[in-house]
This record gives sequence, C-alpha cells and structure tokens, in this order.
Amino acid sequence: MGIKEGAAAAIIAAAAKTNRAKIDKIISDNPNIRYFITFRSTPTNKTTIGEVFLSTDLDTMFTYSLEDMVRPYGEKVDKETAIFENFEGYMMESAYSGRFKRNIIRLYTEKDGKGNYYIKYGGIEFHQASVHGGNDKDDTEGCPLVCKNKISDEYIQGTTEKLVFNKFTEWEAEGYECRWITINGKEAA
Repeated sequence: MGIKEGAAAAIIAAAAKTNRAKIDKIISDNPNIRYFITFRSTPTNKTTIGEVFLSTDLDTMFTYSLEDMVRPYGEKVDKETAIFENFEGYMMESAYSGRFKRNIIRLYTEKDGKGNYYIKYGGIEFHQASVHGGNDKDDTEGCPLVCKNKISDEYIQGTTEKLVFNKFTEWEAEGYECRWITINGKEAA
C-alpha cells in the first residue's frame, strides 16, 4: 500500500548511479533481512525530508520521513541532529514507549545488556531513536517521523507510524530480521 508517484521513481533514479547498485548488493547479500530504506532528498538548515522504500519494492515509495538536519560527521546537537547515514542498517525492534504509551519501533546500533540502546557513530553517541508520527522539527527530538503527506520542506502530515509498524511486525512474523537504512542525498543549501 505504497505511495505511487513519479517523484519517488525520479528520486531513486537520481540516486541510482551511486546508491542503487550498493543497495541492490546489500539486499541480495542478505536474503534473511528486510530493509526500510530512507533516501534523504530534501535537506534544509532545520530539517531533512526523506522518502522511505521497502527492500521488496524499490520502485514504490512507502512513506515520507522527516528528521532534524543532517550534521557533519562527528557533530551532534542533542535532540536536533538526524541519525547518521548508515548503509548497514540500524537494528530494529518493537519497544514500549513511556512517552507515547504504546509499542513503537526502536532503532539502534548497540545495546549494553542493561536495557540501554545506543546509536554510536564517529565517536558520537545517541540514545536509541524511535520511528513515530509527528509534523515538524518540534516533534523529532532526533527521531525519524513518518507520514503520508509532505506539506513543505519542513512540515509533514498524516502519520504512517502504524503502517510502518505493521510492515515491520509482518516481516518479523515471517522470520526476517529488519533493518533501517539511511542514505544522505544532497547537502542543505
């Protein structure tokens, strides 16, 4: 139930020269993993809009994403920095959120065995990120927001959190590990 748009195909086509072959290889080399692939296409000095595709259908955009701005390697501003580009894919699991009072998707690179989850990259550490709904920068706090409508380069609408969560749990029930790949497109102007 994806969002079929000429723009989605154009975005993937534009990234094809540098990223499509890499993504195709990652998918073919890991048949027991299913990927949510975010291609960040619209960076600003506050936010980053992306298009999320599924590894089972790279020609149909599944949903939009909105994150905080992408910062240079090794730079972090707490609750105002997008998660780092990651071709290996962030590990994913369902976790109860005290903030949202429901299960949501947790993204991480490491866990410590004490219930703490982290995203570590380039000497920088984040606590886990969560995939959830929201509309703008004020809702992200370093997490990817997912939605069906891009209103502007800094505002989205119509959460698809449940759609993403359901696809994740469907894949898990089928026995697949799930990962969240993030690919930077162009730099903010």
